Amino acid sequence: MIKKITLTLLFFTSAFIYGQTTISNFETGEPGVDALAGGIVASVETNPVMSGLNTSANSLRVSRSDTGWWGFVNVDVTPDIAIAAAPNDVKFLSMLVNFPAQPDLGVRFSAAAGDNGTNDMIIRGFNKYDASAANTWQEIVFEIRTSKTGTHTFTTETLFKLVIHPDQGYENSPSGQVLDATTFGYIDNIRILDTNPLENTWLGGTSSDWSTASNWSKGAIPISTDFVEIPTGTTFTPVISNTTGASIQNLTVATGVNVTVENGGSLLISGTAPEVTGSIIYKRTLTADADPSKAWHLVTSPLAGVSIINFMAANTLASGTTNTNFRGVGNYVNDGSGFNYYSSNYSGSDAFNVGKGFAIKNAAAGDVEFSGFFRKGDKHFSISQGTDNFNLVGNAFLAYMNLGTFFTNNNATDRLSEATIWLWDPSANSGNGGYVTKMAGTDAAFEVAPGQAFFVSAGPVASNVVSFSEANQSHQIDTFLKKNSTRTEIELKITQGGLINNTKLYYIEGTSTGFDNGFDGSLFTGTVSDLSIYTELVADNNGKKIAVQSLPNSDYESMIIPIGVKATKGKEITISSSTLNLPKEISVFLEDRENNTFTDLTQSDFSVVLEEDLDGSGRFFLRTSSQVLSTNSSELKDISIYQSNNNLKIIGLQQEDGSISIFNILGKQIMLNKFETSNTLNVGLSSLATGIYIVRLQTAKGTLNKKIIIE
Repeated sequence: MIKKITLTLLFFTSAFIYGQTTISNFETGEPGVDALAGGIVASVETNPVMSGLNTSANSLRVSRSDTGWWGFVNVDVTPDIAIAAAPNDVKFLSMLVNFPAQPDLGVRFSAAAGDNGTNDMIIRGFNKYDASAANTWQEIVFEIRTSKTGTHTFTTETLFKLVIHPDQGYENSPSGQVLDATTFGYIDNIRILDTNPLENTWLGGTSSDWSTASNWSKGAIPISTDFVEIPTGTTFTPVISNTTGASIQNLTVATGVNVTVENGGSLLISGTAPEVTGSIIYKRTLTADADPSKAWHLVTSPLAGVSIINFMAANTLASGTTNTNFRGVGNYVNDGSGFNYYSSNYSGSDAFNVGKGFAIKNAAAGDVEFSGFFRKGDKHFSISQGTDNFNLVGNAFLAYMNLGTFFTNNNATDRLSEATIWLWDPSANSGNGGYVTKMAGTDAAFEVAPGQAFFVSAGPVASNVVSFSEANQSHQIDTFLKKNSTRTEIELKITQGGLINNTKLYYIEGTSTGFDNGFDGSLFTGTVSDLSIYTELVADNNGKKIAVQSLPNSDYESMIIPIGVKATKGKEITISSSTLNLPKEISVFLEDRENNTFTDLTQSDFSVVLEEDLDGSGRFFLRTSSQVLSTNSSELKDISIYQSNNNLKIIGLQQEDGSISIFNILGKQIMLNKFETSNTLNVGLSSLATGIYIVRLQTAKGTLNKKIIIE
């Protein structure tokens, strides 16, 4: 242990042999507490955890008897220490801290003689106490500032007293005071250092591997408290590999070099100051296909400063087939035009703004590179309603983003029209690609990879934004599209020619037969598809097209599910099913009301050559039953009546005679339509005034009444 008398000699000589000066270890004969205030209670006690970073016998125990945020402990500095003006004499204060939760810890330097330092600024550490490792010793480091002006350029001053605020309660997470009369924190091993002990400098003499310990000045791979510096002049520059999740406090990259993060790797920078500087390269691995409609990827840049011009110059993107000047990068506009692609001679200022998604197609399988700069803090990206409400956004960070937390952070009223995202999977549907629907209630554990873009549907709120929280970052193994093995599911797949599409049903306790936000996900309709299959709601059907519908996991036989299909006439369609965890006694039946047939999809596929184009619902229904089903139904319970624009739409009709009557609120019949049809019927409502009406459907099977409101 370096004694205080030795410290004085060290500070007043031109060389610092050891580079550190101990203020107090709170051992016998060392300086202790000379003042307390604000309800702070402090005493020297036995070290509660004599292992890891701290094996000394004693430490300073702190608690509180009051709630004053400014409560402090004065620790004497004996003898006094002279510190010259920065940058000539920049020094650091290090202390070991052991708390049951993350405290808001601050210090003040050079309190005026005889007072408690109330005129001095409070300095918080470069790093914060890691609450995930609570009740262990952790090193917290502060930059020493003795000036009362709050600047880094100060005159020579004398450090004779250290004021420690152990529990302010503002800048911790969760915020609030940690200590009370029976909850203790511990402080020990207070030192002054010539260099920041958190610094870990890249040596790069062994390889480019970030995870090789010998590549670092500490002889150890950087950890979450390290300030990492990448200098010039090294043999190799660092690469964070596809299996590495790097967590550091801060990053400084010298001009002319960079850090590379490979596809699958992640980088989490948690510090608050100083600002991250220097160039980073992020790589995203893409497939490729000569077919211009295949191997597209939805991608975002987690880095700032990436222009479209520079991105096209740095990467070999696919060229258009009809217009060879077009390149495989496009942004989505919800004005009805969909994806808009950039040409090779583009000279504008568009950029991969952090949080904005793009469609990208590579000329050959391999990586695309984004070269830019890390920007700390939460990200907010503007979204809007248009011809459609879809907006292409993306994970704004170099680490994984939890989907459940994303929805929680964006649950403000009317921000999103539903708690759903749509990801594009280029490998789906036998390489044709397809949208994957993920929802808050069913997919909260899903992790969105760095560089992954996805669609959201904007709500009507003015000045709408989607937010990406810096706190919502983690390291993960890529979990894209992993299936939940315990949920009961039915997947319906439709094929026609070389095209494939699918829709899913989940059976989950607590869900309803109506729309459950976060458990039901709409069909993505932002782009045109020649083949699609979807469901509509079992109850309160309003024509909404559902890509994934969640239903109760009981009473299977009572639910009749409308199936919507878009397909082309003159070609055969095939509908098949696959199930997961469905009760053994339950079979899946597809009803075709045009041909009056039931097909047990658990035994065979359904196939038919279409005599006319299909684009809607009313012909097909899905039923789950333990019995062989018959077409001799005498009920109307599976008929849906709802408004669609200026029409009244009735779906699920059998081929039979019937009538539709409309009555006003006084009971007067104002419209009567007789029909002989099947599947779907549309009745115009444009001639009706605003008001409440009763619709009566009558067929040989019975009568069904429905109230409608025309606004």
